[in-house]
Amino acid sequence: MATFDFVLIGSHSPQRVEVPSENLAKLADCIAGGRFIEGEMPPNEWGEIRRVLIPISRIQMVVESD
Repeated sequence: MATFDFVLIGSHSPQRVEVPSENLAKLADCIAGGRFIEGEMPPNEWGEIRRVLIPISRIQMVVESD
């Protein structure tokens, strides 16, 4: 699993999501072959981890995070 910042069309702030891809190249393969990316957002202030589905059609840019 690796963490990336997803910039989505219609959103002005990047969303940090941990996805089941080892690196950016593997993530690109997943994006090329599917409709959604599944992942987990970082824990919120109560420690809750939210699972998300990101529609590939909304992804404008992906940035490797620290």
